[in-house]
Amino acid sequence: MGATGLGRFWVQDSNKRESEEWYDPIVEFAAHFIGASAIFLMLGAVTTGLHFYVEWLKSLEVEPIFVHTFKGLEYFVFMTDVVLFVVYVGGSAIKAVLTMVKRWIS
Repeated sequence: MGATGLGRFWVQDSNKRESEEWYDPIVEFAAHFIGASAIFLMLGAVTTGLHFYVEWLKSLEVEPIFVHTFKGLEYFVFMTDVVLFVVYVGGSAIKAVLTMVKRWIS
């Protein structure tokens, strides 16, 4: 039994066939790219904030261990952000290409 009425917008019908429009993989990839870019920019803003915080700590002549710790945290957050962005967007791109090839062959 599938969802009926307004519930179909929130509950996916298990009997519904997968859409086979040619542009579906492209739209899905675009949505993934936009979402991943938004998250990347948010974490980039955090990294930028850490950078300014480290520079402020340097101007206050705080102990070097604290400056180096926050600088390491800044690099760690940025590199993690870059790696996860590339892996997620790359995986989405590969999935889109494979889906298009599969539909083209069938």
